[in-house]
Amino acid sequence: MRRFQMAWESVAVSVMAGTALVAVLVVWAGAELAAAAAGAAEPAPNPLTFVDDVLARKFVWVRADTAWTALVAGAVVALAAVCAAVWAKRSPEHYVDRRARHLRRDPVGVRRYVDWKNGPGSATGGPGPELGVDVVGHKTVRATWECVAVVVAGARMRKTSQWVMPHVLSAPGAVFTTSNKRDVVDYTRALRSIKGRTWVFDPQSIYGAEPTWWWNPLDLAADIPGALMLAGIFAAATRPIGSTMDSYFDPEGEALLGFLLLGANRAGLSVRDVYKWVNDPRDPSAAKALMAAEFEMAAAGVKGTSELPDRQRAGVYGTAKKMVQWVVDDQLARWCSDPGVTRRRFTAAEFVTSSDTVYGLSREGPGSAGPLTAAFTAAVAQAAERVAAANPGGRLAVPLVMVLDEVANVCRWRELPDLYSHYGSRGIFLESLLQSWSQGVECFGEQGMNKLWSAANVGLYAGGATETRYLQMLSDLSGEVDLVTQGVSEGRLGTSRSQSFRRERVFDVAALGAFPTGRAFVTLSGAPPMVVRARSVWDTDLGDAIRGVVPATALPEGVRGSKPRRATAPPQPVAAGA
Repeated sequence: MRRFQMAWESVAVSVMAGTALVAVLVVWAGAELAAAAAGAAEPAPNPLTFVDDVLARKFVWVRADTAWTALVAGAVVALAAVCAAVWAKRSPEHYVDRRARHLRRDPVGVRRYVDWKNGPGSATGGPGPELGVDVVGHKTVRATWECVAVVVAGARMRKTSQWVMPHVLSAPGAVFTTSNKRDVVDYTRALRSIKGRTWVFDPQSIYGAEPTWWWNPLDLAADIPGALMLAGIFAAATRPIGSTMDSYFDPEGEALLGFLLLGANRAGLSVRDVYKWVNDPRDPSAAKALMAAEFEMAAAGVKGTSELPDRQRAGVYGTAKKMVQWVVDDQLARWCSDPGVTRRRFTAAEFVTSSDTVYGLSREGPGSAGPLTAAFTAAVAQAAERVAAANPGGRLAVPLVMVLDEVANVCRWRELPDLYSHYGSRGIFLESLLQSWSQGVECFGEQGMNKLWSAANVGLYAGGATETRYLQMLSDLSGEVDLVTQGVSEGRLGTSRSQSFRRERVFDVAALGAFPTGRAFVTLSGAPPMVVRARSVWDTDLGDAIRGVVPATALPEGVRGSKPRRATAPPQPVAAGA
């Protein structure tokens, strides 16, 4: 500790001494120029002697000395600025931009994504979501509203301000977005409420919204495939990360839960009634509800499970019980049931054809609403698919935008990788944001994460990753470049020059791991990869619009002082009951 303190003291002394020396030289040079140009008194030829003369008042200082000293000081400052600019060229951003010039260029392949306006089947969608500005061609790169995207960006890499908020605000129709923080709601809700109703799904009070409306997860369980999918979502969302599945009890418990969810849906009951059924295997009402709805095989499955030997039955029912254990939390239950029938009910089929916005908030840990948020996401996606299938061309008339931030934490939907590419053809822009590749592997498995990335039309890496396997994959995609090295050698016969060639990756693993904030490596279907400069929402017209409707005290500290560059529409009241 003592050595560390002494080192800093030495640095401070050196800086002060250097500053004082520069100041003396500036004043002495100003006096010299004043003497030569204006006929002022000649200073001592030695700067130190000159300082003594000034302090002893032997040198008469006149106005010309002041003017020329100021001129010299300005020149020194300008020179320092130029040096700083040259040094900035050595910044990480400059290195990345320079290396990006070696990426293969394919104007025909990139044309679909550069300054794109309207894509096939989405004439009302307008400009697609911005990905950034190409650091080589300096043109705006956009996805289409019929793309599906995956974004991998480490913590504090500004993915919320650079992609989540801009894509939510630029959406042409309905928006469904998830997060484990409230900032997206804070900065986009006022503007989105001008377009339509805003629904804040906040079972864990992250934003502080009250349950003035509700959504029934049993809407997904209208048939056997839907009921089994909902049971699978509950199972995946409640299973601890890294835990292993039991080859018998997990599948059996999941199947039992699916049949019980189906029975509750057909009987007009709630998820809490399902929890009562898994706690009472002898209750025949579940099997009777399935029989009344003419699901005889499902009823037989429930009845057969309830008649298993005691220990076997307890294992299956206990497994199913863990999957819906979250319903015992009254706070969570209020968002998915309405015993008094007094609140507005959210209907996914109506939402996907509207201009409304849903904010699904949840976070990991005890009392997590992850199962509910994942089911909510699946319900909206499935409803959009059904509506799109009924339209001409099988697409939504106006694209649905689903921005799933922190997807591995708040939306553990294991079927998502299998459905990913299909949604793009339905006019559903689906964007999943992860903090790391390994986070996706924990959620979807190695094969599932590979499938998710491969199915995406847009793969965007914004830095902050340390997984070498993932970075090696991106490095391979960047391709190789031939570099020329000049050599000079001295010999008895004189100087000789030579050239040698070496081939290396455009971006190696180390360079990708150190990708600076504000740069993103983008892979696009049918086009070579590129590097883009991401723009924060606060540096665009959307940021100006936010400043026009959000109080300055509620804005991030770094953007409060900026004034809107253009007038924005006045904020409208948030729709009642949302």
